[in-house]
Amino acid sequence: RIMSDFTNVTLDFSAEEERSSTIPEGEYLTEISVCEKTLSQAGNEYLKLEVKVVGDKYQGWIARDNLNLWYTYADAEKQNMVREIASKKFTSLLKALGRSNAPTNATELQGCRVTSKFGIEKSNNPDYPNDKNNIVAFKPLGNAAPQQPGEAPAWVNEDKPSATPAKPSL
Repeated sequence: RIMSDFTNVTLDFSAEEERSSTIPEGEYLTEISVCEKTLSQAGNEYLKLEVKVVGDKYQGWIARDNLNLWYTYADAEKQNMVREIASKKFTSLLKALGRSNAPTNATELQGCRVTSKFGIEKSNNPDYPNDKNNIVAFKPLGNAAPQQPGEAPAWVNEDKPSATPAKPSL
């Protein structure tokens, strides 16, 4: 008689698998997977932006944003406000990427990495009840060298004189 590896294990195939529609708020290492000038159904051009988490935790998670840089509306005040919000966010992305100007083509930013700060946007749409992650801000990656666990960062000892003189570089 053959014993099953799963004898005395309770399995419930009728239970619904619960998958969260968001990841925790916070900062994530991301890569720009989509950045393109697009036309909305209403006829407005906008920048379609999608970032994908590339860090170890939540790898592959995607957050999207539509930046209404070219928004047109009859009410000039509303048009300017919407454009200004989009422009500030896009400028913050460019600065985080170390750029001082816009690319010639939006797709040039695809593949670039940036730290993205995610928030959670609560859904108020009964047709789409799931909350979603939104992109709150962008930050530069920083130039910190990778550390070994438990190792003090290099800046900790920067101002302290070395106990042994440094060897001259060749």
